[in-house]
This record gives sequence, C-alpha cells and structure tokens, in this order.
Amino acid sequence: MTNAQAREVSNDVRNFNWLLSNFVDTTAGVTDAVAVSSDGLLMAMSSSLERAGAEQLAAIIAGSYMPQGGTTRLTFIGSTSMAKPHLIFPCQYPSHRKIRRGDVVLTELSAGYEMYSGQAHRPISVGGPSTAVYQRLFEVAAQAYEAVFNVLKPGATNLDIKKAASVIQEEGFSTFDVTLHGWGLQIEPPRVDIESVMIRRPLDEFVVQEGLLLIIQPNVVTPDGKRGLQVGNAVEITKSGARSLQKFPIKFMRIKG
Repeated sequence: MTNAQAREVSNDVRNFNWLLSNFVDTTAGVTDAVAVSSDGLLMAMSSSLERAGAEQLAAIIAGSYMPQGGTTRLTFIGSTSMAKPHLIFPCQYPSHRKIRRGDVVLTELSAGYEMYSGQAHRPISVGGPSTAVYQRLFEVAAQAYEAVFNVLKPGATNLDIKKAASVIQEEGFSTFDVTLHGWGLQIEPPRVDIESVMIRRPLDEFVVQEGLLLIIQPNVVTPDGKRGLQVGNAVEITKSGARSLQKFPIKFMRIKG
C-alpha cells in the first residue's frame, strides 16, 4: 500500500467513525453505534463505546449474525495497552476490562450457519495508528499467513508449510501457538509450527489433500514474550490451492476511541 493509499484509508476510517458518533449525538434514544463487516468483524464504533468492555463487543458482534440464523462457535476478544501490554492472545472468555485509547483489541471469531463455520483473526487499534512494534508484528504475521496460504496445494507437505511460516523466526520473532491446525473447537490435527514457539504441541507429518478445512493463524510474539497479535482465516483446500472462507481482508483495523 502506498502512502497516498494509506492516507485515503485513514481518512475513510475517520469519516466513518465521525458519522457513527454524530448519529449517536443527534438521534434521540441512541447511546452507542457500531459497524461490523459481513464476517462479523468490528469496523467502526462511536466514541461513546470507548468505555465498553470485551463482553459488550462480543454481544455486538453476535448481534450481527444471530438474527439471521447464525450461530456462535468462538468469540475470543481481549484488549491491552500497546504501551504497557499484558496480553498476547485474545481472551477465551471476554473480560470486563474497559477499552481505551492506545489499546490493541485481539480477536478470534467464528460464526456458523447450518453447521458450516468460518474463522477469522484480526487485530484492531483503538484511537489511532498502531505502534511501530505492533505494526511490525502485524506485517510479519501477514507475510507468514500469505506464504502458508500460497503453499497449501494438494501434494504439499508439513515441511513445506513449516518452511513457509519460518519467516517469523527469520525476522526475529516467535509464535505463541501452532501456526496451522485442522478445523475444530480445539487445536485439532494436523498441526504445524516453526521451531521458535511458546506452546509446544504434538505436530503431524501429513500431505495436503483436496477437501481439507484448515486454520492458518500465525500468532507472532516479540522475543521478550510481552507483545503479540494474531491474523488468520479458515481455508478450504481445492484442486488449485487454498480458498479463504472469509471475505474480509487481512488488515490491521483501526477504530476511534
């Protein structure tokens, strides 16, 4: 993305957030407003929600798909200060911590319809751009995701996937948990990770086959283990390669706070 494109996106985000806040300020009976994507990912929120906790965001996200017949599989959300972080992975049970300017919101979301589910992981900065460290974590995570996504073709092996994900440690970072695993509520096999990982799980030798449903989820962490974020999607393996089940792009989102 060029600097001009980045400025254009930034202006669009500010305008969208202003519209939501103005709607709340000028509409009787409305106290808060948010915008979510078709995948249930938080895109913008009114300034009144700066004091919201993760449990309120979880309710808002669920409200975007449950009235349409959707069901919740996973709603992992956690927020932490980018300056003084205490979290490197989204909370499996949303906390009561209030979201503040300068935070990063970590998410792992999965909704389903008629027993078919997707999964998405996106970071969100609150009140401004991400710090340099968090931006670099995101860049490396996105690079690892893209490399793994591109290698996931029928006939590829776990060693091919590991090599693709190794850009993480080549850049001086590690991972919190497995970078790729099978679809399920747990960290299902087949599991693949790089050498530098905080949680070591049994890994699998396997060959990629058409029809597999896999989760790519690089959770990149700084060497001191204090800062981390995760990006990813559920993907289906087709004859020609991986197909993401999520339309929303891999991006470091920003919302007003």
